[in-house]
Amino acid sequence: MGPVMPWKYRIEMLLIKEDLWDVVIGAPPSAATEFAAWTKRDGKARAIMGLMVEDAQLVHIKTKKQKILGKL
Repeated sequence: MGPVMPWKYRIEMLLIKEDLWDVVIGAPPSAATEFAAWTKRDGKARAIMGLMVEDAQLVHIKTKKQKILGKL
């Protein structure tokens, strides 16, 4: 288990606790009425992940939250 695995687990647990994990693993809804709420939750998930990484890693997650879990 590399150094990223404990971090990924902690982030997953935190996002589950905050009821945001589905935003990370799912796709945005197609219905316009649901999209606004999803966008707000997406921002919360990205904020949590952005606050939990070292400064040097921020470049990897600036545009896509999926980069955190898939690329590091």
